[in-house]
Amino acid sequence: MWKTAGNPRLNPRMASRADHERVVVTGRGVLTAYGSGVASLQAGLRSGLSAIRFQEHLHEDLPCRIGARVAPEWGGRRWEEGERGVGWIVRMAEHAARQAWTDAGLEFAETESLVAREGLRLHVSLGWGAHDEETLQMEGDAEAGLACLERVFRPSLGVRNYLSACAASTQALARAWADLSCGRVQRCLVGGADSRLHEMGILGYSKLGALAEGWEARATEACRPFDVGRKGFVIGEGAGFLVLESLETARHRGAKIHAELVAGAGNTDSYRLTDRLRVGRWRPVAILECLERGGCAAGEVDYIQAHGTGTLANDRAEAASLRRVFGERLADIPVSSLKPYFGHLAMAAGVVESVACVDLLGGEWLPPALNCQEPEPGLGLLLVGPESGGRRVGSILKNSFGFGGQNACVLWRKLEWG
Repeated sequence: MWKTAGNPRLNPRMASRADHERVVVTGRGVLTAYGSGVASLQAGLRSGLSAIRFQEHLHEDLPCRIGARVAPEWGGRRWEEGERGVGWIVRMAEHAARQAWTDAGLEFAETESLVAREGLRLHVSLGWGAHDEETLQMEGDAEAGLACLERVFRPSLGVRNYLSACAASTQALARAWADLSCGRVQRCLVGGADSRLHEMGILGYSKLGALAEGWEARATEACRPFDVGRKGFVIGEGAGFLVLESLETARHRGAKIHAELVAGAGNTDSYRLTDRLRVGRWRPVAILECLERGGCAAGEVDYIQAHGTGTLANDRAEAASLRRVFGERLADIPVSSLKPYFGHLAMAAGVVESVACVDLLGGEWLPPALNCQEPEPGLGLLLVGPESGGRRVGSILKNSFGFGGQNACVLWRKLEWG
């Protein structure tokens, strides 16, 4: 039987890891409804304004016509319909991946020699397309997108694709951490891209009862995780990528280090397509294993970035899982979700939200629990309020929980070494 993270027998400080076993972030790339790049994401979050809008291009007969949509142009140019036969999702992925690679101080010409010397692994989660006529048509499927990215970055150890619903890109991060910390490879490019802001995506989620419907006149207020009046999530679209490498490799080449990925964990907790057995056995286990692998006691977590979709079932189950792991300590750990800011990015959600986590480390500001005007009684969460400063953020637990019982967690920390 698993035990809580508060049990001192399960939380001794892990022996110092060698540099080649520690995993760090050296590159970041992101694209959301706030715009392109980390600076745009930072500015959007700090503005306290939601990027969710009424979407005129969506057919008037659809049950939901709101979402957080990426503008057709970014990076100083416009992507024309049908350009190069590459789908919208793949284009977003390639844009964010190139951005992360450049941010890491790497040249694209370096990939061939990098492969010969060390090996590069690509962990990616690409969603499905089928967009309507007002957006770009998706040609082919996710495999075509993977082939495109593989041609750009030429990883020597193949591409690993993750299709585990809304936990997909967080599972990709957790697996990349495992590959790097055990020395299988020295560098990973990890990310995802997705959009369900089209007829098939909206109708599918609506049939499952997962969408916040009827908010066309107040779109920015629709997504309200942990609020007593929440009705569901709002679809967003975007992409995010991170360059991860061993601390040894990063220090050897003099790379700028943004953060440390301390640990990752994941499992499955399937029951029904969208529901789970109340708390479920394995969701809290994923949280606990992530903390244990990172040698992090419950009281050492400074912030929990929740999955927080805004559906009744998910928010209650996540809160119950956190109470089960953290116990009374949960009352002292700030919690919020980013989905009210730029929507639910499905298979790209975890990595885009992790890009935001990396920026929060080392500072004192946390994104408030947007739209949570009346927290549901009994959840036991310390939701971040409008005034969140005064406490340094040294470590962040990032949760992702997908349909079908997919669970994944990663632990981020401000890098410290002797």
